Amino acid sequence: MRGGQVLGLLGVLVLGWASVEQLPLWMADQRTGVGERSQVVLADGSRVQLNSNSALDVKFDGQQRVIELLKGEMWVEVAKDAQRPFVVRTDQGTATALGTRFLVRRAVDGSTVVTVIESTVAAKGNHSEAVKVTAGQRAILKQGHAQPAQAVGSGDPAAWTRGLLTVDDRPLSEVLQTLASYRHAWCVLILRRCKACACQGCSSSMTATQRWRPWRITCRSKWSISPTCWW
Repeated sequence: MRGGQVLGLLGVLVLGWASVEQLPLWMADQRTGVGERSQVVLADGSRVQLNSNSALDVKFDGQQRVIELLKGEMWVEVAKDAQRPFVVRTDQGTATALGTRFLVRRAVDGSTVVTVIESTVAAKGNHSEAVKVTAGQRAILKQGHAQPAQAVGSGDPAAWTRGLLTVDDRPLSEVLQTLASYRHAWCVLILRRCKACACQGCSSSMTATQRWRPWRITCRSKWSISPTCWW
């Protein structure tokens, strides 16, 4: 077999493997593309919103209500049902609602972030005990273990459900990564040192507000920030 034929065969095998890996996402009960958001009312009356580039499966039966978050981020307002627990599951563990509103996000580093807006959630890693997360707190599930719950701070993690993205005191790399998840685009962040700033060194955080279209960013930092995007 010639070199070109070998390369062609390898290409076909790689594409086939990638297609198999993506198949559960393509066949998900609910999914969104890049830059899309969707809202759905489940059979039990619970309301779910999916963030950009996300996917989930719904598995309800007479004993429990399970959501498999396959990718991305979801917000849910759980309908009360004392006989059937409401559970969101990822590869890192579960978040069991105790009658509440909360968010679950599969982060790019492989962890799962559980953020509670109202009431309480029990966040449990695959290899650890459950951690109780109350309103205004978040817990991270990573490598099968649930980290202690921490305060969310002054940011609004549910702002995206209203068509907004708000960021407060977060690393610039994280902000850019979040912005990039909403567009098929190259994004370049240009930093210019503010002349009036007497502090030394680079600030690694900013406050920003971004609407889907057009991008509008305001910031408070030691640097002026100019986002430039191509799509």
